[in-house]
Amino acid sequence: GDILWSDRINFLNGQMEYISELIVDDEGMIVGSGTMEDGSYSTGFVFRYDPAAHALLWAKRITFQCQILGILQKPNTGNYRIYLSFINPLATTNAVVLWDVNKATGTSSLATHYGYALDTADVIRNMVLDGDKIYAVGGYTFQGFGVGGRRHALTCFDLDGNVEWSRLGTAD
Repeated sequence: GDILWSDRINFLNGQMEYISELIVDDEGMIVGSGTMEDGSYSTGFVFRYDPAAHALLWAKRITFQCQILGILQKPNTGNYRIYLSFINPLATTNAVVLWDVNKATGTSSLATHYGYALDTADVIRNMVLDGDKIYAVGGYTFQGFGVGGRRHALTCFDLDGNVEWSRLGTAD
């Protein structure tokens, strides 16, 4: 197809930025999330863009070390939920973190964090919204076990980020 329009956006200080997911929200705005690298570690960012006005409405950086993996819009509030992997630079573990972002301002706050098991590296790879449930796929890796310590996970969250159930895969 033909390119209808394109725009170049420098989100935050010219760092290497990688958008991992885009959605169109209930007001027709483009909302995205991703990861930026400054050479020493990765942090996340989220932005909201008005395609009709070709205007960046806001862009915000998550200031701790993490990798943002995706975003969805919560139907009960209209705000956004980002999911990320928190990277603990002082340990070999990381945790799944759900972060809420205000649609109008981009201000963010911790919704909840979740670990599949103790002493693991946890990650959510994708989330989908179905009515009042958020289904997430990801997994965990027990430290020191290599590939044999990896397990897939399917988790169901309510809209507030509470785990309703979670199922872990087997080693086979």
